[in-house]
Order: sequence, then structure tokens, then C-alpha cells
Amino acid sequence: MTCSVQPRSVVRAAKPSGEVRDKAKSPNAPSNRCPRRVLRIMMTMMTWPALLAGEQLAAPEFGLAPTHESVFAAGCRAFRLEGFDGDEQVVGWAGPSVWPSVQALFTTHGQALEARHLGELERTVGECLSHAGWRDERFSLIGQSGRPVRLNGQLLGLERSLFRPLGLLSESVQLNLYDADGQLWISQRSWAKAIDPGLWDAAVAGGLAMGEDPQGAVIRESWEEAGLRILPEHHLRFRGMVRVCRLIPVGLHLERVWVFSAKALQGFVPHPQDGEVQANRQVSAAGVRELLERGLFNHEAAVATLTSFS
Repeated sequence: MTCSVQPRSVVRAAKPSGEVRDKAKSPNAPSNRCPRRVLRIMMTMMTWPALLAGEQLAAPEFGLAPTHESVFAAGCRAFRLEGFDGDEQVVGWAGPSVWPSVQALFTTHGQALEARHLGELERTVGECLSHAGWRDERFSLIGQSGRPVRLNGQLLGLERSLFRPLGLLSESVQLNLYDADGQLWISQRSWAKAIDPGLWDAAVAGGLAMGEDPQGAVIRESWEEAGLRILPEHHLRFRGMVRVCRLIPVGLHLERVWVFSAKALQGFVPHPQDGEVQANRQVSAAGVRELLERGLFNHEAAVATLTSFS
């Protein structure tokens, strides 16, 4: 499928071949076998968003990134949004629990969904998930160029809780806060969190809202999650970006983590302000790795921490 400039943004489903449809047990249970011909077409059409300058893939030691074939085998199905400014397009991989709902929209409206149907897509998938984890916060849609897409100059986004079920690239920020001895402050996520409740995390971490500047976001989150007002003496430093790509129960987890570091002044102890953190402690980088290996540390936070300290 090629992308051409169109007056309105549209969404297109990546159609499976007749062979795939014939082997499906039901419309709601797509075959997870991917014929070579279909895979070749999918790999030509569907690629991960490009890495930005300064962005790197998570190291293989944290798990090999899934291939298009393994994503298909996991029950995820590709769809495409196109017609944005600059001939940009967005690719997503709808997880098995939400693909029937996405597919139903194509059945109702035809092969192409116009921009005015994006709200319906959001509502339909949200209802399919019973609005689990719904935050009423929007993340920017990231195009194949690796940058947020625009339509008539305006940023477009979706509810943040839908990004993982729809296999869309999300963005987050993280602050690695270390003391004079190189010990890292880490935080334990509240048990009320929708994702990874109770796991250990970076001292400061949070989603990057649509249109928000990464450095501004990490400064805001530093106060909310650690009671820390960033000052020049904290030596706030941008460390780069890490791309996480892995299969999870709801589908495909694609995330770009903007990593920052800062020095904790002598005597500092985090004082969370927003109720999303229930405990703090200090560990070494090796301690982060140990917690990750025991399944006690948020995956993307551990990967970003250990990558930036490697």
C-alpha cells in the first residue's frame, strides 16, 4: 500500500489474504499462521517507526524485539492511518482482544475510516476494554518518521490507555536520580496503578502527554513523584532515548523513553506528591538488574536505566 496526500486523514486495515481468512476459525479468532507471501507483503507495508537521532533500541540482553511474523502469530493485526501533513502515516498492531472491534469499524464504514471516525475508534476500543485504565489523557500519534503527526498543522492523539492494545508507539520520560556515591533512588509504584502495580520503577517516570516538551515533562514529574524542584545544582542532563519493543498479554508494547539524569543533593529524600508512589529506596545499578531479573522492576524503566549507565 502506498500513501498519497489526501484531504482527510484515513485509517486502512491491512487485509489478510484469502488463505488467512479461510483458515480462521471465526471472524473473531483470526488464524495465527502467516503464509510467506502474506508476511512479505506485511513486512513491506508495516515497519516500526524510525529511530530519532540519539535514540537506540533496547539491547538484546533485555529480550529480542519481536519480528513482524511473531507479532502476527501472537494474534495482532496491522492497520494504518494515513493522509497526514507531509504524506506522513501511522502504523498500529491491534491486539487480539481489540482487533474484532477495530475490524467491525472497517465493516461499518468501508475500507477507509476518515478523521471524523477517530473518535468512534477511540470509543469502540475503549468500550471493548471496559475503559480499563482510562486516564482521559492523550498521547501524540507517532508517524513512520518517528515524529508526532499533524493534520492541517494540528497535533493528533488518542487516549493513552489504548496505545498498548492498539500497538501504537507511545512516549514517556524518566529521571535517574543518583547521589554522590552513585546510588540510585528508585520508587515503588502504587498498587492502584493500572500498569505494573507494586513494581519498582525509576525515581521519576511518566507518560509524555500530547504536545508536551520532554524536559518540561520530567521537571513536572520530578515534583509530582518525588517532591523535587529541579535546580541548576541538580545538573539535569539529557541522556538519550531508548526504544522498547516487546510482546505483552494485550498485544504489542512500543515505547520511546526519554531518559534524563540528575544529582540528588546531600540529605535529599523523595516526598511523592501525587499518590502514585508508595515507597522509595536506594540501590546500585546492579540492584536494578537484580530486581528486573526477579520480575520486581518495571521493564522499560529498568531497560532505560541500565542502558544509560552502560
